[in-house]
Amino acid sequence: MLKHAWHNGSAWITQTVDNSGYVGKYTSLALAPTAPYTPHISYIDDDNDSVKHAFLSGSTWLSEEVGYGSFIEGMGWTSLALASTAPFTVHVTAYDFTREEYYHYTWDRSEWDGTRFDSADDAGRNASLELGGGFFPRIGYHSKGGEGVRYARRAGLSWSFSQLESFWSGEDISLELEPTTPYTAHMIYFAWEGMTYAIDQGAAWPPQVVDNLASQFASLAIVPTAPFTPHVAYFNGSVQTLKHAWYNGTAWVSETVDSSASVGRFVSLALAPTAPYTPHISYCDFTNMALKHAWLSAGTWISETVDDSTDVSHYTSVALEATAPYTPHIAYHSQAALKHAWYNGTSWISETVDNSAWVGTFASLALAPAPPHTPHISYHDYANTALKHAWLSGSTWISETLDSAGTVGEYSSLALSNSGEPHIVYYDRTNGDLKYAHPPLQFVYLPVTLRQYP
Repeated sequence: MLKHAWHNGSAWITQTVDNSGYVGKYTSLALAPTAPYTPHISYIDDDNDSVKHAFLSGSTWLSEEVGYGSFIEGMGWTSLALASTAPFTVHVTAYDFTREEYYHYTWDRSEWDGTRFDSADDAGRNASLELGGGFFPRIGYHSKGGEGVRYARRAGLSWSFSQLESFWSGEDISLELEPTTPYTAHMIYFAWEGMTYAIDQGAAWPPQVVDNLASQFASLAIVPTAPFTPHVAYFNGSVQTLKHAWYNGTAWVSETVDSSASVGRFVSLALAPTAPYTPHISYCDFTNMALKHAWLSAGTWISETVDDSTDVSHYTSVALEATAPYTPHIAYHSQAALKHAWYNGTSWISETVDNSAWVGTFASLALAPAPPHTPHISYHDYANTALKHAWLSGSTWISETLDSAGTVGEYSSLALSNSGEPHIVYYDRTNGDLKYAHPPLQFVYLPVTLRQYP
């Protein structure tokens, strides 16, 4: 079944979204951008081989069929997005394993319209969906038949396609759109030549090799203002170093960030939100099993050890505060405990968040957008096979178990609303479901006084 949980101010409440059968795999979640921030979920109904959509209406979850597969191998890999303005049109993509075709569905306010927009052999793996301007679907995905990277965009009622690569390419596709019209698409992916970047130029996507085939764990970020400079942090396996690359307007410039040991695996990249958009990278020093942080200062990379305790693992997550001086925070797993580190202006401060058992794997960190930028972390409690959530209240970390029914809590991902409320998705291994937890909707009723003027 598909389930949903929210926080009522003191405890987590869990409810069933759909228990009509074996439902809930390949889930994708989006929230309406304005109050009451209605959640929408796309998912698979295995019993009926269908794609479904659920949304919260008042206090009741409503579920509906979106489209059907071919009843042999079924449907999968759903992705859902909402238009950014009312009526917040719902878009869903899904893959038909039997036909090896990729479908797009949209709600026209009366019924679901399903479009098979690519019939290429085995098209649709590693799909990445964005809506340009909140309306126009753009999709980057892998076509196994051509072993290539493809891009689809809809203009009006018709789809157009571009083939970026056609030989041994398409792993780890990431699509980003510029925030202003025409919402130009940027992509990073791994191809035969190595880590490759491409930008939509209308008639073509000329590929640019950022680095060679040994490059791994790439993380792409784009400066939010023109000329929308792309930055990539990545691990170069041939020399075991952390590297950073950016496009200077004519060519890619690549530089070594840290070569002190075997460093750079499992990088996490964040850019400061204002000029000069300073990049910050958290990463693992595999030789010393230490957590490290690097940032660019006046053209020079500064690298430092955040925590060199024994057995600092790969589960790191970096975030920057939204206001100057954009203080970096890192959540990570160390010595079977969950830890949090931040920079106080002169040095890194590291503290234990939860050491109750073997906890802290699959850590995901987010900071509240407004001061004091309260950190929230979702993570897995391995000893009790549970999902946990922790946040800082004053100077004290508060930790709570959100769900312990079966084996749950792996692959958690946390995001905060504009008001700082936590939303978490996580995996229920026992039931093969993806679950979603978020706070309840809050309403405030104010008295109204009517006056009559002469």
